[in-house]
Amino acid sequence: MKRFMGVSLSLLIVIGALFVNTNVNAEMPPGTVVVGEKAFDLNYLMNPTSADKSYILSYIIQAKEIYVKDYAGKWVRNSDNSLVDDIEKVIPKVTYKNVDGDEVTYDKGDGNVIEEDEFYVVNIY
Repeated sequence: MKRFMGVSLSLLIVIGALFVNTNVNAEMPPGTVVVGEKAFDLNYLMNPTSADKSYILSYIIQAKEIYVKDYAGKWVRNSDNSLVDDIEKVIPKVTYKNVDGDEVTYDKGDGNVIEEDEFYVVNIY
């Protein structure tokens, strides 16, 4: 009977986990710079890691577009300071790094946070 209860509990936990929505309604904060598939807090860029600095410089050398979300929440093209109207088309899914260097992933178009869940099996006897 204990084994049946353990298996039943495990099954309920797994089924429940399938119905959990892991998207959080949030968009990138104002003061964000999007460089390719990476995004950075402007304050973080005052002292980035050498890897991030190399990534950004390489991107600039390739003359690719960089986008900035100003403190009013509007997206601006860095090359000509024009407003971006088609955010869904130009802002890709990005890994955002905040001022403390913590990372979170945002969906394309300045979309929702995408949570990275860990899945593991627990053996209950």
